[in-house]
Amino acid sequence: MNHYFSNEKNKFPFLLCIIFSGILTVAEPIFGSEPAGRTGGPLGSSERSAYEDRKALEAYEKRNAEIDSRIQGDLMPSHNNAALLYYQAFLQLPDANGAIKTKIYDVYGGDEPDTQIRIFLGKCLPALELFEIASLMPQCTWGVWSEEQNSRNFLGRKLFNLSYIISIDAYTLATDCHYRAALKQCLTLRRIVKHLSEDPELYLFSKSCDLPAFRTIRRILSKMPPNADVLAWFQGQLSLIQVTPLNLEKTLQIYLKAKIDKVQSSSIPRLRGMLLKRAADERARQHIRNLTDDQIRNQALEAVQGFFGSIFAILHSNKSAEQKYAEIQEICEPTMITDLLKLFDMVHDKFGDNILSLMMGIHLEMTEEQKLSEIQKIIDKSAEPDTIELLTTFSHAVGEDIDFGFLVNREMTDKQKHAEMQKVIYDLGEALAIETSKFGLSWIAIEKLIKTQLGSHTAQINSVQAAVELYLIMVKTGQLPEELPDYLPKDPYTGRNFLYEITDDGFVIGCRSDIFKRGNERFTFGVQKKNN
Repeated sequence: MNHYFSNEKNKFPFLLCIIFSGILTVAEPIFGSEPAGRTGGPLGSSERSAYEDRKALEAYEKRNAEIDSRIQGDLMPSHNNAALLYYQAFLQLPDANGAIKTKIYDVYGGDEPDTQIRIFLGKCLPALELFEIASLMPQCTWGVWSEEQNSRNFLGRKLFNLSYIISIDAYTLATDCHYRAALKQCLTLRRIVKHLSEDPELYLFSKSCDLPAFRTIRRILSKMPPNADVLAWFQGQLSLIQVTPLNLEKTLQIYLKAKIDKVQSSSIPRLRGMLLKRAADERARQHIRNLTDDQIRNQALEAVQGFFGSIFAILHSNKSAEQKYAEIQEICEPTMITDLLKLFDMVHDKFGDNILSLMMGIHLEMTEEQKLSEIQKIIDKSAEPDTIELLTTFSHAVGEDIDFGFLVNREMTDKQKHAEMQKVIYDLGEALAIETSKFGLSWIAIEKLIKTQLGSHTAQINSVQAAVELYLIMVKTGQLPEELPDYLPKDPYTGRNFLYEITDDGFVIGCRSDIFKRGNERFTFGVQKKNN
């Protein structure tokens, strides 16, 4: 099973070089004076924490007070490798505890930033300044990726957290009426995305960073009073950042090969069985039975490459988005296992969201203690009526014959049950990934693939560019136009103007295609009065 994020021990080798080269600044001297406590002696832990929080808040407020003058005198970075500064900045970025993480997600979701957020951002300032400088460098070579993807996945986790921190800093600046500086932070995040997009191994991570950037841009534009100078400046800066287009077909082939190569030997019979079902006659079936494990992996890869070759042939055609979607759905529909998906929904309803994370090995924020806690919940629920029957039915549906009687075996210790349940969850996750998909990609994933290829990311960019032009029109004329001007960026799904609606609070820009049932693109923008 491919664990998406690895342990933080697996870092880039040359991070050690950075640490020992003396590049990093030290926040407090290792030897020497430090602030005294109330009694005149060294600070206690609570006093030290309060002191550090106060200094972080002072640093953040000082940065904000000077930020407008800083914008006028941006430093030009040297033409070195930006990745080295990025790695240094990641080492300086403080870890957020559980309470702060919750607050970050809450502010990202719509809450207003409070003092605790500002204290945390104050502690992030040295790292944030390095990220900004690195983003302005033209050259960025990230390094060599190991086959196990440890270093890449470590970086992916850090990038995921960073995108939220920069977004929250940008929105906090806007809350404090530093609108240009706020948009400038979003541009920093977009430049980081550009650097990520230049490495095929990191392109998919860049997508997860770009979405927070555009979401925060929409929030800032909705919050700021109309200002022609800021809008024109932002329009020009945004157009300068050109993210490298994704060769999705090549990237997907690399991903699928890696996924099939890592299929455990215990799952080879399942792959063999799927190939046997597709065999044309008995002679072909006998040939498949005689294949070695490695040959089965190669056959599976050829089958899935042929399948996605058909999908991309449709995507690259000149047909409409609706026609492409319908044809691809017709190809994929027979492969869907509706009853199994219904069973999985029942398991999900029973055990909650983390059952998927546990099954698929995606432990984004889960410590070993949290994983054990979630496994204990599964064990506890086994005492409820019909739970073991549901798990047994589910295991049979994915081709596993698991005896869940151990869950109620009084002779087994809790530690033994934990170990057995962890192994069972691992096996079920791998079986589910194979059975519900074309060797690991479900219809939902295929739908996201189609949506990406047809222009979901372009829709984000075009909608913001169109919105900025609408704000500029409003500044000039005093009101929003009744219809979208023809010169604005288009809806990428249809090539025509976006849908456009003026609301009581602002306006909505939307895509015309309704082929996707899960979350059609509708981008909401607010309008502030000039005297606000």
